[in-house]
Amino acid sequence: MEFDYFEKFEEPRERWKRFERLLETLSPELKLENFFGMNRFRWNGQELVAPKNRIKFLSILLSTFLVVVFVISRIYVIPIFGKPHEFRAFREFPLFLVIGQYWIGCILAATVHSEDNIRIMKGMHNLDTALRLNATEDFYSKAHKENVILVSFFVVSHTVFQLCDVASDGLLTTSGLLYIFVHFYQDLELLMFYKLLNMLKTRLSALNDRLKKSF
Repeated sequence: MEFDYFEKFEEPRERWKRFERLLETLSPELKLENFFGMNRFRWNGQELVAPKNRIKFLSILLSTFLVVVFVISRIYVIPIFGKPHEFRAFREFPLFLVIGQYWIGCILAATVHSEDNIRIMKGMHNLDTALRLNATEDFYSKAHKENVILVSFFVVSHTVFQLCDVASDGLLTTSGLLYIFVHFYQDLELLMFYKLLNMLKTRLSALNDRLKKSF
């Protein structure tokens, strides 16, 4: 294959270092995902592999625990401040749907979608190989800094928005606090999707420019 051709002229350490720099670009999002119980893959020092069974179990356990606590505290309301509303199943259905999506997403990420996530990152690394990006180039450092700024803005803006929302309602319950965390997680996944698309677009544009120059 074309990518194998480039790799023949490289030391394994150079390829590993490039992959590490690539993963560092997404490190803010990946660390936040791990905090919420989502583990896409694991770097063993040489390649990306599926998470260990222990990590998968902990991910499922954490997400399940959050869901159970949310359901219990939503039915038997535990107010932090303010006067809670009476529980009504029909009104609460959208919230349970969001929590269910979070739970299923965490389980699928650690099991069914693990290989897909690894394949995406390997494909990105193959593009970097074709572009012959050096692991010490400013390309990765610049991309990492831009991503840190993006994630920082995302966290701050999301926090301010939620604080304003809670202040306007004058109410915060245990289940409401958990829902804020899950809602943050959902927006984080949208940010991750955008970032992956942007990374792919940047590399394809760079590859297209190099192909034009070669003709």
